[in-house]
Amino acid sequence: MAKIIKIQDNKILIGIEDGSMEEANMEDANFTPQVGDEVEIFKNDTKVVVLKKENKNDTQINQEKRLENTAFKVEDEYNIQLKQKNTNDKILKTDRKLIQFFLLTAVTFGIYGIVYWVQFVNDINTVSEQRHAKETPHFIIMLLLSCITCNIYMFVWHHNLANKIAEEAKIRGIDVKFSATTFWLWGILGSVIVIGPFVYLNRLMNAMNLICENYNQRGQ
Repeated sequence: MAKIIKIQDNKILIGIEDGSMEEANMEDANFTPQVGDEVEIFKNDTKVVVLKKENKNDTQINQEKRLENTAFKVEDEYNIQLKQKNTNDKILKTDRKLIQFFLLTAVTFGIYGIVYWVQFVNDINTVSEQRHAKETPHFIIMLLLSCITCNIYMFVWHHNLANKIAEEAKIRGIDVKFSATTFWLWGILGSVIVIGPFVYLNRLMNAMNLICENYNQRGQ
């Protein structure tokens, strides 16, 4: 170990561990020398170089402090993002069931059915708002236009709704066997065998449950 023991008249006097001493000029040091600094000396016949010896303990402490500060920053950013998500994103319904739908609709003389579809449309619009500029029209609007168009608009509405759900499921990596074809095969043609529309609604609800569950976990 070598240590600066005296500085005078642009000269540095360095004490060596074996009891000897070395002298160097101020310009030979690559730092501003201070008495007590631990240094390393390198020299040849024509030149002397004095380097300040780093204190390993101090270096490790500084590194730990930098890592700790970085960890705090990352945690703070995560907490901010989580808080924003919890504030901006509502929890969507994930327990739609076919039997429950028909029972409650019957008990409430159709009122639950209307409330159910209004919420359904709101949820699919919430889930897809960043990818679809055009929202699915309100359920009440669909009923009114269907009356005017002899139910033709209802077919268009369900076709577009099924397409949107199928597209959203694909984007989110959800494997569901559902599309607009499901509506036409089961919801319309399947009515010939009575159970077709029930199969369609069940698949629609299951697909929507999976999409909403995914949204609740990861957001948009």
